[in-house]
Amino acid sequence: MSNNGVRVINLSWASGCDYSSYVQSVIDEVYANGTILVAAAGNGSTCGDPSNLVYPAAHDHVISVSSVGPLDNHERSIGDPSATHQHNSSVDICAPGYDVAITGSAGSYVTANGTSFAAPYVSGTIGLMLSLQPCLTFEDVLEILTQSAVNIDAQNPSYIGLLGAGRLNANGALALTDEFTCTNGNSPELGGSGMPED
Repeated sequence: MSNNGVRVINLSWASGCDYSSYVQSVIDEVYANGTILVAAAGNGSTCGDPSNLVYPAAHDHVISVSSVGPLDNHERSIGDPSATHQHNSSVDICAPGYDVAITGSAGSYVTANGTSFAAPYVSGTIGLMLSLQPCLTFEDVLEILTQSAVNIDAQNPSYIGLLGAGRLNANGALALTDEFTCTNGNSPELGGSGMPED
């Protein structure tokens, strides 16, 4: 896919709990091709504890996504620290991952929990960003997502520094993307100020 020009790939799965130099080399090749990888950070018990690293999300050149609920709460049940998904140094951003509506079968919907559902929100946003500015690099995309993210520290005081930049703000990310002007090949410059929140 990456060799065929695909710009963003969603990885809603875990490959393991330990760093792999081989997997990192594959990721580095995908990164060099200009493809942006987004991965599910893990579902709390994925590698034994929500503070543990989960791969491929924890590899370099991968955007790692954890979960929040409708009140930007990282604890699915507020006040219950056992009801969280991954929170650690590898998380870059959060998106809705608790009680997400999914198709259960033809004509019916159910709700489910998991960073596998949070990551596609970020992947889809990146797809929209790239439709506006195809010149964006991995670093540019991560910077825009970080700058536009909603700070959720107040809602999650026990997890400050462990939830990346905060909650995905797709509207804000697209607004910032629209202000980018590509210069010198793939090096964009950000102009303007102000950012709407979705």
